[in-house]
Amino acid sequence: MSSNSNFNEATRVQMPALVHLTRIGYEYFGKITEDMAGIVYDPDTNILIDVFKQQFAKLNPDKYGEAEALLRTIRQELDNDDIGESFYKRLKSVSPVKLIDFDNPANNTYHCTAEFTCKRDEDEFRPDITLFINGLPLVFIEVKKPNNVGGIDVPLPDVETQRNVANVLQKLDEKIELNERINDNLAA
Repeated sequence: MSSNSNFNEATRVQMPALVHLTRIGYEYFGKITEDMAGIVYDPDTNILIDVFKQQFAKLNPDKYGEAEALLRTIRQELDNDDIGESFYKRLKSVSPVKLIDFDNPANNTYHCTAEFTCKRDEDEFRPDITLFINGLPLVFIEVKKPNNVGGIDVPLPDVETQRNVANVLQKLDEKIELNERINDNLAA
C-alpha cells in the first residue's frame, strides 16, 4: 500500500476545513444519519430540532412554546414556489420572531457537520460540510482536493466574449444600484 492512499479529499481538505471551523467558533455536531430524522433533525427542513428550539426560546423569550408552530410554518414556506424568498425574508426579519441575532452574533449557536444528506421529495444531495446557525442549515460547502488532476475541465470563451459578458454584467449592476437609489428615494 502506498503512503498516498492516506491522502484523499477528506484527509487533505474536508477534515482541515472542519478543524478550522471549530477554531473560529463552530461546534462539530457529529455525524447525522437518516435514522435520526424526526429525532435530531426535521426531515422536511433539515433543521436541528433541539438546537432550533433552544435558540428560539433564548432569542424570543416572550414566545415560549411557539417553536413547533414556527417549524410547521417554515415547512410550508419551503414548499412555496418562490425559491426560498419567503424563508429568506423571515430569516432577516426581527418581527414577530427572531431566528438569528444579527446585532449580537454571540447569542447564536454555530454548528458544522460533514456528509449530511439532505432530501426533499425525490431530490437528494450530500454536501461535504453543512454549517448551521441556531440549528438552521444555512451554508453548504463542497471541498475539493488541491491540484485535482483530471478534475473539472471548464473551457473558457475567447477574451472578446468574456469582455462582452463583463460589460453586460457591469451595466446590470449599475441598473440595480440605480433602482435601489430610486426605491430608497420613494420610500423616504
